[in-house]
Amino acid sequence: AFHPTCAQAAGVLMHPDDWPFIVFITCHRHRAPSSSTGQLILAVGQKVICKYKNGRYYQSELMELTTATFYEVVFDDGSFSDNLFPEDIESRDCVRLGPPAKGDAVQVRWTDGLIYGAKFVASHSIPMYLVEFEDGSQVTAKREDIYALDEDLPKRVKSRMVSLNFMQIIALFLFPFHTETHLLWSPSLTFQRAWNTLVSLGLF
Repeated sequence: AFHPTCAQAAGVLMHPDDWPFIVFITCHRHRAPSSSTGQLILAVGQKVICKYKNGRYYQSELMELTTATFYEVVFDDGSFSDNLFPEDIESRDCVRLGPPAKGDAVQVRWTDGLIYGAKFVASHSIPMYLVEFEDGSQVTAKREDIYALDEDLPKRVKSRMVSLNFMQIIALFLFPFHTETHLLWSPSLTFQRAWNTLVSLGLF
């Protein structure tokens, strides 16, 4: 067992997470394999599991693979960020000129709209995945936030996982689709209506 500061000094990976899992800690002896060594390669059209905007995980479809560039900096107060966009650097036109040199002083516009001093550390090109949920909404996520259907899911993901079969059953029996001539039970049409209603009510 470690104190938080001792764990960080010992190389234990700690990531902030959503309630009730405030901090996610990975033992240095049991780190999950990285995408370059052990994660499954995902393909467009594949069914995956991804986090929805309500914080729960749903099955979705992988629509597109892209690459995004993120900058890593260390702020003057000692904190750091490794997911800045090139446009977040105010003191340099990084979109046109490229990243600063390692160690260069930069000015960063943060999410609060204020500008903070920092030192540039590195530029990272990270694969990004565009996924589409059953309600038609789309999100772009990193590989670490997406799971193939045959991958082992962490407990924090399993606890927020919503069964699509259960959702479809609700849609099928509570939201029938009527035509002029007869009652048509259409999971594809009714599911979207059920999804939007249940999510808006905070039930899922």
